[in-house]
Amino acid sequence: MRALILEDDRVIARDIYEIACSLEFEARFVHNFEQALTTLSEFEPDLILCDINLGAGQTGIHFIEAARTRIPKLEVIFITAHFDRKTLEKVTALKPLHFIVKPYNKDQVITSLNLARVKTEFEQDDQVEGLTAKELQIVKLIADKHTSREISEILFISEKTVRNHRYNITKKLHLPDRQNSLLSWAVEHLK
Repeated sequence: MRALILEDDRVIARDIYEIACSLEFEARFVHNFEQALTTLSEFEPDLILCDINLGAGQTGIHFIEAARTRIPKLEVIFITAHFDRKTLEKVTALKPLHFIVKPYNKDQVITSLNLARVKTEFEQDDQVEGLTAKELQIVKLIADKHTSREISEILFISEKTVRNHRYNITKKLHLPDRQNSLLSWAVEHLK
């Protein structure tokens, strides 16, 4: 997968770039809106890790809106230290794959990148066509043998929400109603 990192903080951009490369992503990083637009055309990424606040001028939200007119199936992971309710509404409308909240740790970035890879692989699998992006994330984490509690912490959702997703995924995949059927399926198909 090709990943473009748009981050105005050069240290953070380099750090995320190195993590992406260690996971065998083909990656590039840029620091502003204009560089990102130029790189978008020549690099054609599958995924963009995008800071929301790019300093003066255009935001990461503006960039993703422009980028998706060129590459409609572009996956997005937003990177941010904070945002207000209005910004959250704009970001949510873009249906990002994930959020990385600063200050982040390496495991958060690795998890986000792995989820992006799995979603891209899943899009080619008819069996999981009906699953939402969040359900795909949860299935991958189940395959990695995370508990519902761990998944809730990784994805910043309640444990009850994770259990509801697990139930819905089991139904969508037409799995038997026995204990660990989803775990068995996920390990078999994703490992």
